[in-house]
Amino acid sequence: MRLVKKKPIQMDRLFHAPGDGTRRAIVDRLSRGPVSVSELATNWALRSQPLASILRFLRKVA
Repeated sequence: MRLVKKKPIQMDRLFHAPGDGTRRAIVDRLSRGPVSVSELATNWALRSQPLASILRFLRKVA
């Protein structure tokens, strides 16, 4: 994980991201190494659209 200076609004979004239990669990799983989107969907019983939304959000705030 690389540390990068973020603008205050980006930091607000970043710390908002873990507020959702599913997001936290996905971030935890991603922190342990690569995983396919289909594996994430299966592990959390998510359809592709909600999972895509979560991943877009996490990518935006990272």
